[in-house]
Amino acid sequence: LQPNFGTARPVFLTEWPLFQTSTAAPLPSDPTLAERSELFIAGIEVADGFADLSDAAVQKRFFNEALAYRVEEGKDRVDLDEKYLAAMAEGYPCGAAMALGFDRLVMLLTDQSEIKNVLAFGWDEV
Repeated sequence: LQPNFGTARPVFLTEWPLFQTSTAAPLPSDPTLAERSELFIAGIEVADGFADLSDAAVQKRFFNEALAYRVEEGKDRVDLDEKYLAAMAEGYPCGAAMALGFDRLVMLLTDQSEIKNVLAFGWDEV
């Protein structure tokens, strides 16, 4: 929950710092920002989306930077997805998507403040 976002009306946050998203395309007008957005309604992030990065070399650099950060933070090392990078190098098409969180929409419609109240089972029960 982001209680101050979208309280008076729905709000789209756009143009995220590039370092906060490793698979979104940089903005052509400002390569420090990513083509990413999130929709907030009543303090709840309801949807997020971005334009896909389609350059395999840049994607590999971003993944390596994210992996280095994980190690610095004491988290387990994760292997690079070499198949994904190889497929991207073969000609990954440009694309974009916006994902709507159905569980978050149900939260809004049922006036719930906790996502666990609208889930069939919690993550700890999987």
